[in-house]
Amino acid sequence: MKLIFTLIFTAYSIAAIPISVTKGPDGIKIHCLNSANNPLLGSPAYKNVRIVELEKVPFFQRINNIRKLEMNDDYLFVQTSEKLYTYTLNGELMAEIGRKGEREDDYSELSTFYIDNKKKQITIIDGVQNKLINYNFWGNYMFTDTISEGAFKWCYQTLLINNNQLLNYHGMSMDNTEPYSLFDLTKKEVIKRYFSYQPITLGNYVYPFSWHPMTRADKDIDVIMPLCDTVYSAASSSFQPKYIIEMTQKMAPKNKIRKNTPSYSGDLLKLDQQGYFTGFDGIYETDTKILLQYMYGITLGYFLFDKYTKTGSFYLYSQNDKGKTFPFNVIVHSYKNEFVAFGKGKELRSLTHIKDKKVREKIESLGDNSACLIFYELE
Repeated sequence: MKLIFTLIFTAYSIAAIPISVTKGPDGIKIHCLNSANNPLLGSPAYKNVRIVELEKVPFFQRINNIRKLEMNDDYLFVQTSEKLYTYTLNGELMAEIGRKGEREDDYSELSTFYIDNKKKQITIIDGVQNKLINYNFWGNYMFTDTISEGAFKWCYQTLLINNNQLLNYHGMSMDNTEPYSLFDLTKKEVIKRYFSYQPITLGNYVYPFSWHPMTRADKDIDVIMPLCDTVYSAASSSFQPKYIIEMTQKMAPKNKIRKNTPSYSGDLLKLDQQGYFTGFDGIYETDTKILLQYMYGITLGYFLFDKYTKTGSFYLYSQNDKGKTFPFNVIVHSYKNEFVAFGKGKELRSLTHIKDKKVREKIESLGDNSACLIFYELE
């Protein structure tokens, strides 16, 4: 068996009237070749794999996780829990972007960030101090914009779209019922909100149902919702269904989640044990394929489908695989025709069935705590 790792994903409300989501035509039906209850334990076939070791960051810091990764044809932009770095595509550290503090060019919270390739600009979103801190790709401070209070409350991901606007994802909380918002960079305010978490309501805590609920799809952005079998296109403000996964299980009803639930994840686990499918909690898209992360009890899995054949299979992470080859490991990004994963040197060196000589030599040179990106092109 091939070893599979899947993604571990690990401001105040604005007075705005949420817009309704227009019901559009049915999306493209995606046929499941197996059931989420009967997932494959073998890795999907790939034709190219390459490893990029990220150069050590200064002051003996370590990259133990990646909160968000963005990239273009020249650079990698890596956000950890509290830091943001620019790397070359070969893993050379170029700059640390911003720092925590109280000055105009500092952030008190690195909520998320976005890149503007035309302006060669990277922007840190501070959802606590309500400001956008702008740098160039090489870490030089440019300027800070003050924004309306609460515009980016509990914002975990944002993507720059046309017309100088940002599409933002907000986690569940007591006082936030809309997962997506549209922020106008010219007006410096939220101009629209989309969808609703209701009837799901939480107790006194915040819960991101996904760390990566949006993915670029050429000129489009595709998004997911909790307890849902549909991928929506954000090409228009109506958010039309784009892909519908033909499930063999019943989707867990939202009204099965307890009101003001003290444990949303606990409720999902109970519904899973009752035979319901509890939806997808991550989406990544290449030119030809889409990967949707899901939970199988307490185990992580994913549904991978081909956009041309309109078919896909469920896979499951297994710790008991014997034949250890390249893992489909902690997916953090997708770009053009590659999925990008994150792994540490010790983990990669435990693999025993790597056929490519150059890749084996690269792995053998890694230290235990080497932070690596693995780029996969699937067949």
